[in-house]
Amino acid sequence: MMHQLRLVSVVTALLATLSLQAQVYTIKATTDKPEAIYCKGETIQFAVQFLADGQPQAGTTLKYSLRRDGHETTSGEVVSAAEPTVISTSLDTPGWAYVMFTPVDKEGKRIAIKEKSSAGVGAMVDPLELTYAGNCPADFDTFWAQQRAALDAIPLNPRLEPSPVSKDREGKFVAFDVKVDCAGGMPVSGYLVMPVGARPKSLPVVVSYHGAGVRSANKGYRDNAINFDVNAHGIDNGQPAEFYSTLADNELKGYAHRGKNDRDQFYFKGMYLRVMRALDFAKSLPEWNGRDLVVIGGSQGGGQAIVAAGLRSASDLVRFRRAGAQRPRRHPRQAPPQCRLAETLCSRERRRPHPRECPRRQNRRVLRQRQFRPPHPLRELSVHGLH
Repeated sequence: MMHQLRLVSVVTALLATLSLQAQVYTIKATTDKPEAIYCKGETIQFAVQFLADGQPQAGTTLKYSLRRDGHETTSGEVVSAAEPTVISTSLDTPGWAYVMFTPVDKEGKRIAIKEKSSAGVGAMVDPLELTYAGNCPADFDTFWAQQRAALDAIPLNPRLEPSPVSKDREGKFVAFDVKVDCAGGMPVSGYLVMPVGARPKSLPVVVSYHGAGVRSANKGYRDNAINFDVNAHGIDNGQPAEFYSTLADNELKGYAHRGKNDRDQFYFKGMYLRVMRALDFAKSLPEWNGRDLVVIGGSQGGGQAIVAAGLRSASDLVRFRRAGAQRPRRHPRQAPPQCRLAETLCSRERRRPHPRECPRRQNRRVLRQRQFRPPHPLRELSVHGLH
């Protein structure tokens, strides 16, 4: 009898454990204003709920980290309830604030939430009053004109090695592993993909740049455009994962800070030269229609996209998401070196939203994605259907 009771207890505990493991946990975090746009001094209310299979769960500890632009980070914890729990803050200057949550169990161990689900929420304070905090160097144009001249002195010498496409796209696309000579010690390295049978001067070109990290270029398939995806470091493409992790842990470890106090030695100078040379190569393609050139990227890649348009003045449309090399501020805090070039270029070209645009659209432009068109007479390319 005792043996049977013990067996029942074990089975019950096992079923309970399996039930807990089967639940999908998520965090629902919102702001009290749907557009998440606030005025200086206005109270921002962040509300949070901890959900299991979509249902609010009470009694779970949620650790949080609240960051405010240019201010200290505040850490704390709240206990989830059936109704949203509120955390409040405010800013006296234009900027941003966001809060991230981490659910923990009774032993303080992190509770895993649904993969790729949000664990926080942010807000903007008077975003249209944000301005660039630095000053353009007096010799800015002269310096980059010199770099451009050095780049022009080096022949492209492109090497295109045929590369396989995915099985479902065989016969529809051709791909090449590309290397292009460049100033700065490393070549441009990327994957070029275009539709099979593309006629001369028939297609727009989309050049995409990578965010921070060390990785291979990717193969992007666009039915109505040529795609050239450029890895950030001029390294080989298509290598095993260990190849890139070894580089990240050794030769390229901390690359973002390398030579940052000397503009001639700064790592990003070489990257920006490769950015320009990638456009040189794209414009040399016989299949390019000679009119439409788009540069895109997110984070570090967004910064490269800004640089591509600002330095080369050869792109019709720039699309960038959360540009990691652009950090406009009102308060006088110096931006990291890799931000200064993109900020200078963007401050020259920034297009302010039309006054009739609603706050929600303004917020999306500021928080998620910005775009501007360089001031030259190339025809604008509509990118609908290219992404």
